Amino acid sequence: MLKNLWYILIWGLAWQVAWAQPNCFYAVGYSPSASQVRICVGRPITMNDAACTSFAPDPTRLYKFFPSMTATPSKTHTYTQPGTYTVELIGNVPAPGTGNISSVRTDYVVVLPTPKPKIRLARCANRQVKIEVLEFAPYDRYKVDLGNSVTQYITPSSNPFTYNYPAAGTYTIKIEGEHALLNLANDYCSGVNADTTLVGTIIYDNLSAIASSFSVVQEGLASVCEGKIKITIPQVFADIRYEIYFSKQGQTPELLATFENQSQQNVIFTKEKLNTLGQTHQVLIRLQDKCGNQYDFTQVLPPAISNLPLEVKKVNASFDLENNLQISWQATGQAPEELRTYQVLEGTKVLEQTSNTQILLPKKEKQNSCYTIGFTTSCGVQTLFSKPACPMILQVTTSSISERTLQWNKYQNSDNEPVLSYQVIKYNAIGEAIDNFSAGSNLSYTDSKEDWENQVILYRIRAITGSGEYFSNVVRVERPAQIFFPNAFTPNGDGLNDVFFPKGVFIKNFQMSVFTPNGQKIFESAVLGEGWDGTFQGKLMPQGAYIYQCAIEDFTGKKIQQSGTFLLQR
Repeated sequence: MLKNLWYILIWGLAWQVAWAQPNCFYAVGYSPSASQVRICVGRPITMNDAACTSFAPDPTRLYKFFPSMTATPSKTHTYTQPGTYTVELIGNVPAPGTGNISSVRTDYVVVLPTPKPKIRLARCANRQVKIEVLEFAPYDRYKVDLGNSVTQYITPSSNPFTYNYPAAGTYTIKIEGEHALLNLANDYCSGVNADTTLVGTIIYDNLSAIASSFSVVQEGLASVCEGKIKITIPQVFADIRYEIYFSKQGQTPELLATFENQSQQNVIFTKEKLNTLGQTHQVLIRLQDKCGNQYDFTQVLPPAISNLPLEVKKVNASFDLENNLQISWQATGQAPEELRTYQVLEGTKVLEQTSNTQILLPKKEKQNSCYTIGFTTSCGVQTLFSKPACPMILQVTTSSISERTLQWNKYQNSDNEPVLSYQVIKYNAIGEAIDNFSAGSNLSYTDSKEDWENQVILYRIRAITGSGEYFSNVVRVERPAQIFFPNAFTPNGDGLNDVFFPKGVFIKNFQMSVFTPNGQKIFESAVLGEGWDGTFQGKLMPQGAYIYQCAIEDFTGKKIQQSGTFLLQR
């Protein structure tokens, strides 16, 4: 009986050694005496067990971060779910003791939830933004990154939060919920999914800046004969109230629509069948922000056609680099483009009928013609025809290989705009501008500038007016390749005329052979600057007449054969 009691006492003492250890470990950054610590979902927490002197030293120590039942040697753990968790440290009794030892902190780690913040953002005039946290719990505060290197915090006492940006623009605003950790450093943490990011938030100076993008036009086939108005708002912001009113001349405004607390892109309204050919209309769009600021955008629409007949204006005719003639124009008055069927006339001949305001005509570079434009509305109103527009037609004559004379007619548009100056533009064969010359007010120019690099030259005239610049047709000039052979040479070693070779320009490929009078070939070369020195197989050839034959190809692909005789004199 006494023996059994003795075993029970020994076992009890061993159990106390193995299990009845104090809470000798604690979370790093917290007081060792704290009964609980706080951490956010998705954030790691690390334990310090240096005070556990009854344990065998590392690496025999293991942790259980409940609810996991797997022991790990890592002192750091990341919780993925909110809750209150127990942490257990397990180790061995250092020698000479035996058995396991553990320390348990019950409900020690409080893992805080990190839901996405629920906020409401409102923008106001003067670059102001208001951010309201709709559900403050469970966070202690909210960190606001305003997207301009400025960070602010929202607390229950500062909710809603307002801020004035120093400059208008587009910003990315990030609102992040934070928990107070109540640790030694009084830190805050935010875990997984704890932020709401607002990308592309437009901060504006005032409501008029938003209204500047509104569009109000008369359009459609009914806009002249029956009346149709189209209102376009490219973007509706949820934090601005929009009221859209319409009124005819002398009538009470009619509310068409109201927008509030909704975001939309490209909102379009139309008002049709106005049945007013000569009345004025007004559209008013009233904007109100959440700060009480208001702005009225108004646009008065004059009668669709108030002064008949209309006349097409600003007709211009200009050639492109491919010698297509582009004729462009616009019309006075308010009739929309789709109401017009334009007639393009060359003299009295109708070339084309179109609803566009420009056409492209090929093969007009040699026709010294003028063009007029007129149109008819869908209501059957025939307008006046425009004044004529006359493009420049350039002609080039070549007097020598190094001199060309350019002549062109005066440029004229339908508004008789004076030409401030003419310029001659010179291009190479692939259309790269290589030179330009001012011709002033002259209608001709002689180009005698030496150019032995470009066999093919393109010329074009630019007319500069107060409204733009317009071009003549492009004229291509191909200068012939030329090659010149001496009629004699003296290979006597005096450094003068010692080698027989030709000189030429615009030669791409070259082949020359020299023959004796009886037809024996004694020299051949494919290099233009490489000539015959008067020898054959290392021996001096006698003086006398010799024959050359030459085949060349220029840069336009043209091939030329040439032959002749020359004298070798010693």
